Amino acid sequence: MKRQFVRMLAGAGGAALALGGAAFGPVHAAGSSDSTCVGGSIAGGSYNNMTVTGVCFVDSGSVSVKNLEIAPGGWVIAAFGSADGKADNLTTKNVTVDSGGVLVLGCVSFAFPCFNDPNANTNPTYFNTFTVNGNLTATNASAVIVHNGAITQNAIVSGGGGGTACNFGSGPLMGNPFYDDFEDNAIGGNLTIQGVSTCWIGVFRDTVARNVTFNNNTDPNATAFFPPFPPDGNEIATNTIDGNLNCSGNDPTPQFGDSGGSPNTVLGRVNGQCTAVVP
Repeated sequence: MKRQFVRMLAGAGGAALALGGAAFGPVHAAGSSDSTCVGGSIAGGSYNNMTVTGVCFVDSGSVSVKNLEIAPGGWVIAAFGSADGKADNLTTKNVTVDSGGVLVLGCVSFAFPCFNDPNANTNPTYFNTFTVNGNLTATNASAVIVHNGAITQNAIVSGGGGGTACNFGSGPLMGNPFYDDFEDNAIGGNLTIQGVSTCWIGVFRDTVARNVTFNNNTDPNATAFFPPFPPDGNEIATNTIDGNLNCSGNDPTPQFGDSGGSPNTVLGRVNGQCTAVVP
């Protein structure tokens, strides 16, 4: 299922760029004062605290911001890059995603091509990275899609999601339904995903220094849109977890689905439903 999303997103990368730069223009120049992005491209540079209220793009140079808050209904799309990975990277201390907010953070050629990669649909090569020197916290967010970076403390996603209907439509996700995903990240604390009701959730190839908690997440209808794939959603594979892996109350039960991933390596205890995704 995830592969279908990625192809659709990558194919519409030009649309994302057009919306980012042309519709609003960049937020005011970087500096020491607090900033608000109401929409459009965030100019490259260093900022103090930033609040995002519209659909904002990190596509005009790398951005460093002390604390980043995505206000209710706001979007940050930071999935633009370059062949050397040195363009359009985001560095921040803490990221907060409020109710209805959307965060798309990081891109990498083999899993989630950058929106601006000219060969996104054939042979993608662009990538970027991100660093959260603290916590990433999302509460009742619509979508949290995170690839190829580092979170030094905890990543916590509580509640929210776009609902289980897997509605395809229009908007900055290029017609894709909302979903949640953590792939190819180094997380220095805990990863917690709980109480999310959405189209699809994936956790792949992450290295987590403490515990992973995956409870009460619902995404049962994803397979119906892309038959004849096996049962999909709540896919957890190929992760290295130094602490415990705890799973309960999920529908469907955590699984490998069509990911092609391998069992997770867990140094601590494996509890509940996640006994299905370890050797």
